[in-house]
Amino acid sequence: MEMGGIVCYTGAHIIMKAREIIEQIGRPLELDTDGIWCILPASFPDSIIVHTTHEKKSKFTVSYPNAILNFMVKVCINEQKTCSFLLVTIRCNKK
Repeated sequence: MEMGGIVCYTGAHIIMKAREIIEQIGRPLELDTDGIWCILPASFPDSIIVHTTHEKKSKFTVSYPNAILNFMVKVCINEQKTCSFLLVTIRCNKK
């Protein structure tokens, strides 16, 4: 198979897995190779603060949805490559 075909197949598989994960907690709006737009419940955490023992950087903020989605997609496709997404969330209420 040509390398371009392999890249497209792998990208499509990653996007399908990301959609399956997002559908379990929210609603996907747009999924492509640039990023993912979705609606998540207002109760879903937006970011977390990680505390470290490093002298110059005692804490840093991580986008929780991005970190979780990237980890879950990596586990689902079981590859060692980094397949990173930019996840854009829109907060919504129950109405």
